[in-house]
Amino acid sequence: MIHAASNPTETSARYDGYNTGMKDLGRPDLKEKSAQPSFNIVETPMRSATTFFVPPQQQRDRRWWQRIGRPGILILTVGTGAILFCTALLVFLWDGAERARSGHHRAQFWDDIVFGGWTTQLVTICSAGIRVSIGFQIGLAAAAMAAVILETSGSRFCDTAMLSIQRASSSSAGPLDLLPTAWRHCLAGRISGFLYLPVLALTVAIALISILTSTILLFDLDEGQISAPITTSIKAIGFDTADSSPYSSIAYWRSRPLAHWRFAEHRPAEMKTPLRTDNAADTGDIYRAILPYDKASDRTTLEYYHGPSVVINQRTACFPPTFINASIQWDAGERKGVSGLYLNATFVVENQTDFLGKELSKPVQIYCRLHNLWNSTQTAVQSPTALCNEFAMVEVSSKNVTMNPLSGWSYGFRHVTLVTSGEVLNGRAETGMGAAIPPDLQKQLDNLTYRTDGPWTLAYTADGAEVLNTTVCYVSQNLPHKFNVTMTGKAISSEPRFLTELSSLTLLRNETGVLRQLGVGISPDNSTGRGTLDLEVHSGPGLWMELDGKASIQSAYFELWVTLVEYSTLGGWSLAGEFDDTYNDITTTVIWATHPEHAAMFQRIFHETRNPAQALQAIMFRVYQMLYYDWLPVFEPTHEVTTINAQNRVVPQQWTGLIVTIAIIGMHFVLTALTLVLFAKRTESSLLGNAWQAVSQLVSSETQDIIRAAGSEGMKDRQVEVLAKSAGRDKEAYALASSVDNGRTELRVR
Repeated sequence: MIHAASNPTETSARYDGYNTGMKDLGRPDLKEKSAQPSFNIVETPMRSATTFFVPPQQQRDRRWWQRIGRPGILILTVGTGAILFCTALLVFLWDGAERARSGHHRAQFWDDIVFGGWTTQLVTICSAGIRVSIGFQIGLAAAAMAAVILETSGSRFCDTAMLSIQRASSSSAGPLDLLPTAWRHCLAGRISGFLYLPVLALTVAIALISILTSTILLFDLDEGQISAPITTSIKAIGFDTADSSPYSSIAYWRSRPLAHWRFAEHRPAEMKTPLRTDNAADTGDIYRAILPYDKASDRTTLEYYHGPSVVINQRTACFPPTFINASIQWDAGERKGVSGLYLNATFVVENQTDFLGKELSKPVQIYCRLHNLWNSTQTAVQSPTALCNEFAMVEVSSKNVTMNPLSGWSYGFRHVTLVTSGEVLNGRAETGMGAAIPPDLQKQLDNLTYRTDGPWTLAYTADGAEVLNTTVCYVSQNLPHKFNVTMTGKAISSEPRFLTELSSLTLLRNETGVLRQLGVGISPDNSTGRGTLDLEVHSGPGLWMELDGKASIQSAYFELWVTLVEYSTLGGWSLAGEFDDTYNDITTTVIWATHPEHAAMFQRIFHETRNPAQALQAIMFRVYQMLYYDWLPVFEPTHEVTTINAQNRVVPQQWTGLIVTIAIIGMHFVLTALTLVLFAKRTESSLLGNAWQAVSQLVSSETQDIIRAAGSEGMKDRQVEVLAKSAGRDKEAYALASSVDNGRTELRVR
């Protein structure tokens, strides 16, 4: 049993001393109070003694984790776990985005987050979890630092109340309030201040920066194109039977393609039929798969395709013809209905029977229009080239000829002739002032001499003037067979722009997207730079028609060829584009001129590569695509395909914000650990989060007079500071120490 007694005399004396001090500080209101006998608190009815029981003294537990308390341990464990878990989620999200951009595999859970639209929500939730956990742990660290200061270096009297409150607050303490105390330690030259100040300053900085965690992380997010999850769908691929013939009545050569459609391509490393290189221009085998998508966005975002597709191999080879006879004459319209300069020739391609077969090695006769008016200043970038064709029913042999390795059928070559007019023919036209071709020139044109230059045969007059450059190009025909294929590649922003401006039909000379797409000016193996897909053909063709249907096959080949090359009353097409001054003749423009887009593509590729086979193949493939996409809405969706398309999603695009956040978290863990180490090593009696201990240890024989004065008068902190200064307490350092009289830990002067 303990008796607690009050000493009225001692209390009165201390309050009298306090009143005297306050009079000196300019508190006149206390003068009157001090003169009244009723001021003595002894006269207030109160108990003189209180009797209560105190449990037996327990041995003081010195273990630091028990002095932190259960709430503190919970904050450390759960908070650290929450921070690490949230950080792991963020790293998982950032790493998945990196994998998605590079085309590597990522987890299904990542796809669920991103394509479910949870990216920003996850970042916000994780940043909130990190921010809250750091806030609680900073509060615990501040309380521990307050305890360290109180039990080691101490502080001036006016700061002891704040330090005790911080120590009792535990998780809600704030390091900002401790900074002035640490700063005063530094000013006083105490070594401890130079440790406490940077720790507290960095802790305050982390507390402030952690508020912006969400903003810092969101700076890394942006909308980007990434591969979507794999999907399976039923698509319309092509002609399922031979009941529908692959031709159309649309004039493709006079029409602009709706797009420069994306495609997939494969070039075999080894060809069963070797490349023709002796006086030839040969593209070799090039397998190209047409994408069965009408929408441009479906084609540009495609990154993976597995299933059937129409694949063609339009191998094109050009050779120099050997002229049997040739004449260049002005036709006033008697034969073709349109006046102009025409070539009437018979020629043969020699030494290519093993490649072309006997049928195509026979003499060929052509009668077609030539260019006779052009601007000579433009010949460096454009040529006055005409395409001559004929539509005789040529049987495509399936035996004793070179075979198309893609289909296993013959190449089915058909020929066209490219003729470029020489300067001697420029300006030859009827003007009403005389014959289009003077008699002396006509005589020279009837007696031409020839020489071979690569795939070209050059014709000259007797005096050496160049008249014609001629090459005969053989194009492999392809019925629309389907193959099981795999296409892979990167999504592209858009398909190539047109080479001609639509409203004025002028040539856009700086546009090179179409050329790159077709492998001009760039390595053909660079599918990413070209914007194409890599193609892998897995199995034999899904035959559009059986090989034993000989008559039907010949008819199909002929119908397809007529559609692809088309018939012109002038015996061919002009490939000069805007270069051709015959556009002044409306009849010629309508009948002979190809669309400027086709002409521009031919001219750009030819002048870039000087390869007529590559330039012609580009046009033939584009026309084949025009035919395919013209029929695409008619196809039946009967084939299952597996695809991956890129989609625009908000994902991390950089690591800067996450790295900053992880650095903040790492620094926070270091500072928190350092603070707890100081607490464990340098404190003994502080129990964090215990308000009564903080209050009881604050009251001692050396502090109770000012504490009572401040409590009874309702003083502010500033007034207490003035009171302590007047009492000479501002120069003293107070710290927790064990009392010699009663053994209790209390605030005493160091």
